[in-house]
This record gives sequence, structure tokens and C-alpha cells, in this order.
Amino acid sequence: MQAGYREITLLGQNVNSYGKRFPDGSGYKGPLGRLKLLETDPAALLDFPALLRLIDRHTSAERLRFTTSHPFDANTRLFEAMRDCRSACEWLHLPVQSGSTPVLRGMRRGYTREAYLDKIAELRRLIPDISLSTDIIVGFPGETDADFEQTLSLLEEVRYDNAYIFKYSPRPGTDAAAWPDEIPQEVKEARNQRALALQERIVLERLSRFVGRRVDVLMEGPGRQPGQLFGRTRGNHGVIIEGPASWAGRTLNATITRSSAHTLFGTLA
Repeated sequence: MQAGYREITLLGQNVNSYGKRFPDGSGYKGPLGRLKLLETDPAALLDFPALLRLIDRHTSAERLRFTTSHPFDANTRLFEAMRDCRSACEWLHLPVQSGSTPVLRGMRRGYTREAYLDKIAELRRLIPDISLSTDIIVGFPGETDADFEQTLSLLEEVRYDNAYIFKYSPRPGTDAAAWPDEIPQEVKEARNQRALALQERIVLERLSRFVGRRVDVLMEGPGRQPGQLFGRTRGNHGVIIEGPASWAGRTLNATITRSSAHTLFGTLA
């Protein structure tokens, strides 16, 4: 905070799978600097939930985010740490990839549709207003019409605030890259467009809940139009506010006046 940083983002391919033992209690040297493990047990496991709590205790930054998480290591301890830590934002990017258990098995994701939905239910029980985003792949080799319908129904059930939806293409080095690409390109495109249209409707409905509410917005910089500034809520929603450039870097309390398919618009509360 003394250096002017107001937000911290922890990055990793499966960032929530982080874990390190401290057999001598000496701490960890890494990109965050030398951290001391404050627990009394020197052999305690500093896993990702413990790391969140440790950073939260030692930072004065307003916001702490992390991405990208793997559902396999998304558990109650992580959700409780997010709930308890002052700086932890009410946002989680949790890629599901598919709503079909057979497709998830082919992707070797390590969880089922039912297990993923159970995690989402537990997270929303602990943090009711959590904002969720995800990644979806359509047209994975072997994906049937029924499998794809399972993905659509999962989108309807979870109701993400944002989703990145892609058509499958082989990735070198993966098992699936050697499989026959069974799904015709026109079928992939049709499924992609259906999923995109559904998610756009869901986002419109999700963002409309903010209209009339007051939210804290960390202003990041200029908007697309003159006189506008762009910022984000703690839930990672983009907000446009009219105001001077000097507001950039400040956290403002704004009243949301309207929403679009991707953005909230507000005025200074």
C-alpha cells in the first residue's frame, strides 16, 4: 500500500494447488518475498488457503485475487479463507470445461459434473454474493448432442457472471490431440453459438441485479469515451463512471444506474 498498490493478483495454471512444507520452520523464498510461517507447528502445511490467510494478515492492499483455480483443489477450506480474509475478493474463476461427466472423464479433469455442482453450492452457502466465471469447451472429441445439452443445463444452473466459451481444437502434447476429431466444424460452430447466446442472456440477467445498488469500484483508468473512467467491483465486474482522470487509482463508492451485456454504469454515490 505504501508503494501505491491497491490490488494483488496471484497467478498460476492451477494456482489453488499450491502447497509447500516447512520442515525447519524457516519460511518460503519466492515471488512474494520471504514469508514467515506464524503457526506454532513448524511442520504445518502452507497450502493455498493458508497462503491466502498469511497474505491477508500482512498486507494493507484492499484487494486480493487469484487465478486460475482447478476445481479438484477447490474445497471448503479455500472457500472459508475467501470468506474470512478482508482483502480476498468475492470472485472466483473456476473452469468447468464441460457439463458432461463422460466428456470430463475424456478430458481427465478429475471430477464429475455432480462434484463440481456440489462445490458451487458449498461456495455460495459460504459466500452468497460470490461472482463466478468459467471456461467452456464445446465440440471435444466424442461429445454427443446429449453431452452438449448437459453443458447448457450446467450454465443455466450455475449462472456464471462471465464465461469464456471456445470451440475445441487439438493441443499438441495432450492425449486428445491424437484422437480423431470426430465433431464436424459446422457442429462445433453451431454449439458454440448456442452456448454464447445462452450465456449472454444469463449475464444480462445477472448484471441487472446491481442496478440501484451501491458498490465499491477501484478505478483503473480511462474508459472508451472522453470523460469516462473504467473500474472494477470486488466481484470483477467492469464499471463505467463519468469523472476526471484524477480519479484513476482511487476506490469510489458508486450507485449502479444501468447495465449492458458486459458492463455496469454508475454515478458517484
